[in-house]
Amino acid sequence: MPETGDRERGYPSPFGPFNAQLLPFAGMCSDMHEAIRARIDAMPDERLFGLVRASREVTTSNCWWATFQVAPIVREEAEAALMDRGWRLARALVALHAGGLGGGR
Repeated sequence: MPETGDRERGYPSPFGPFNAQLLPFAGMCSDMHEAIRARIDAMPDERLFGLVRASREVTTSNCWWATFQVAPIVREEAEAALMDRGWRLARALVALHAGGLGGGR
């Protein structure tokens, strides 16, 4: 990613020069989050529950530093995916009930 400031990327830069200096790294972080989200979205629920459990077990003294850093990110994305799947399931069940069992109200 080339080093560009906020204005070059289309964002206003009201925060000062630090924002432009950190922006390339923010872009890399965003790319990492997108890759994690895509991988998590492809996983079955059981695996996501396992990731949430595992992410709660890491400490600064029982794993690699990168594992410790990524654990809260993975937990947040896994929990969000499970919540989204739950809402989709709930909406599908409501629609099935309303349309398939007597026409709804």
